[in-house]
Amino acid sequence: MNEIHTSPQRDTYWDTVKALLIFLVILGHSVQFFIYHGWNMKGFWDDPVFKSIYLFHMPLFMLISGYFAAKSLAKRGKLALLRYFQRLALPCVGMGLLYLLLDGTDKSLFRSACSGFKALWFLIVLFECVILYYIMQLKQQIWYKSAIFALSILVAILFGSTPPIPRLWPHATMFTYFWPIFVLGAVLAKKGVTHEHINWKLGVFCTGLYLIGFAFFQSDWYVYVRPLAFQIDSLLIDLFRSGVALAGCYMALWAGKYIHRWVGKYRIIQNIGKATLALYVLQTPFFDKSKILSNYLPEQMGYLDAACLSLCLVLALYGIYLASRRIPFVSQLLYGESSTRNAD
Repeated sequence: MNEIHTSPQRDTYWDTVKALLIFLVILGHSVQFFIYHGWNMKGFWDDPVFKSIYLFHMPLFMLISGYFAAKSLAKRGKLALLRYFQRLALPCVGMGLLYLLLDGTDKSLFRSACSGFKALWFLIVLFECVILYYIMQLKQQIWYKSAIFALSILVAILFGSTPPIPRLWPHATMFTYFWPIFVLGAVLAKKGVTHEHINWKLGVFCTGLYLIGFAFFQSDWYVYVRPLAFQIDSLLIDLFRSGVALAGCYMALWAGKYIHRWVGKYRIIQNIGKATLALYVLQTPFFDKSKILSNYLPEQMGYLDAACLSLCLVLALYGIYLASRRIPFVSQLLYGESSTRNAD
């Protein structure tokens, strides 16, 4: 989520987009857990607000991550790979330790510790993508890159649902969906594509495609519900949801140019955009352990309530991050930061 390398002249456009995305992550979770009260209430899959967010927000995070990972790995090589391990793997360990404290004696130590890796699945999948992309860059022959790209997807599909592999690789389904999007972001970076190349005509066209996809998208087509498989109907659904996701990504990047003009000058927006990885980590227990908040919220909530709550949570979590990151072991274990950095 946070790019590893920060250039001396930071492009604040990306901070604005990431700040918007982390708000959407929290808003989507608010709809799911506080309007529909969690996983047991299946209606949230069809909720229009939830669907409009979930069709593109994590794919766009992965696209941006691939974009900056390609730059970091090209410049720093193995050092960037080690930095990604620190930034992406350590927070999962830290979250596992936090879940031990939150669960108490309700679960076994092993199950509580594993909950951190389950809750922060995106960081694990992103780290898998970074490692594979690094391996892809070891040789420049196109056949080698293509083989690594295709073979990794084939292995994930063939073995990801075959016992006992799901226990060893529980995120194989997510990997098959996000890996091509990560690679697309990396390719765009290598080609020198920037947000300045975003065209308003293509933005309008992709918005139209996204709205059409939104209208036809069914609740059992989410990758969280239906993994990729080697059947014609599954492949067609995966192509459809990937196409809708990419159209939504371009739409959001195009809209981000205008949003950046309006609010990008505010330092709080830039700082939140820089801290998206930390906010993603911190928001997890507030929803996965939804009783933390649900006891203090009205039983019935509307969209405006969820939006206001989400905005307050973004600001509150950013405040928690600023305070807690000054504690060295918290900074390292929860945020993967080697030392306190300037929030500015």
